[in-house]
Amino acid sequence: MAGSEKKTRDKSNQIYEKRIQSYTDFLWKVMLAHNVYLNMDLKGDFIPHNKLKAYVGHGNNCNMIKGLLKRRFWWAITDEYTEDCLFVWTQIKVGKIYERQ
Repeated sequence: MAGSEKKTRDKSNQIYEKRIQSYTDFLWKVMLAHNVYLNMDLKGDFIPHNKLKAYVGHGNNCNMIKGLLKRRFWWAITDEYTEDCLFVWTQIKVGKIYERQ
């Protein structure tokens, strides 16, 4: 099972890298069309190597929020809240989430 998970993760990383490359190509074309030049250092921290994590709880239009986040390839929706979630959407106040703020 671990081998198939690794293959899936490698394929996901390849797709992510391809989408990032397509997006940077798009940015270069827009900058060229408008005679604007910004130095995008791809070797630095410009591109995150991991997807950003989001937790979406039940209720309060959770299906709409999940749908919107799924369209953004740099976000990954988690099933449980963890400390490294950068976006949290819940219907009610959850104590451990509010304590972190």
